Amino acid sequence: MRTIRPWLIAGMLTVTTISADAAPVIYTNEAAYIEALSTGGFGTLHEDFEDDVVWADSRSTISNPASTPQVNSQGILWTSNFATNNIATKNVGVSGSFGFYSSPHGDPDVETSDFVCDVDDPIPEQCFLHDGFVGDSADTLYGVGGWINGTFGADVTLFLDGVEVGFGADGNISSWTFLGVIDTDGFNSFEFREIDGKGEQVITIRADNVTFGVVPDADGDGVVDERDNCINAPNGPLILDAGGNSQLDTDSDGYGNLCDGDLNNDGKTNTLDLNLYKLAHRTNVGDANYNVDADFNGDGMINTLDLNIYKILHRKPPGPSCCGSF
Repeated sequence: MRTIRPWLIAGMLTVTTISADAAPVIYTNEAAYIEALSTGGFGTLHEDFEDDVVWADSRSTISNPASTPQVNSQGILWTSNFATNNIATKNVGVSGSFGFYSSPHGDPDVETSDFVCDVDDPIPEQCFLHDGFVGDSADTLYGVGGWINGTFGADVTLFLDGVEVGFGADGNISSWTFLGVIDTDGFNSFEFREIDGKGEQVITIRADNVTFGVVPDADGDGVVDERDNCINAPNGPLILDAGGNSQLDTDSDGYGNLCDGDLNNDGKTNTLDLNLYKLAHRTNVGDANYNVDADFNGDGMINTLDLNIYKILHRKPPGPSCCGSF
């Protein structure tokens, strides 16, 4: 259970260290935010809403309005902050072709009666539109920051795992503005919410170019290092091995074939494994001596390509951190 902690404004400053259990740090400068993620040892994941395959159902134009309940892009599930609303992308972005927003905007049941809402503070909660959007991730996130724009001078806040972090005065925007936060405790959901608009005074927001802080993915194959069975040899969904496989591990030891030369599973890669490889060299799937564990690149053939991989693996401990790119 998260607890509410003070937020800090980093603004234009570059943060050189990010310690565990620190309070969330707010950024209004994209370059400083990205530099702080890098300095803190985090990787980045970028969403620009431009992938026409992933975002196809959300594409909306004046002549062809469209929306969809949700989109799962790069492990982030994007939805409106109201369950009955959809989301859409349209040519309203800060760059590229598309920006992202809730469709319709805000609470569909917002109170619009002047009798109820045209009162001195406190204004009843049901009078606020609260336009916004939500992202959920199965993997822990450590930062979220993007370009946000609002109509009529929006007041934007941020929730992480349901707890408000807030941008203070920097959340008062009337043009495209970068708003972000790094939280080294980690979080799995975020919500950008506009908090000033009311039923009779509609204020909406939209987003573009969102960058997330994530656990590093050293080989860029789409599997973060903490779950990658070969950290330094690409074999994930973004960079498949030569056989078109993702995370191929034919002996199910937790080590991907591309970084596992331990063919007899004794915890070492030595002459015994080399002899096993020699027996399988120049064989194909179906041949008597074909050894699927020696087919390091998973293409169904054990040939010079696999021999070159084995040369790199020989006399090195098997496992995810072995042994460089192939």
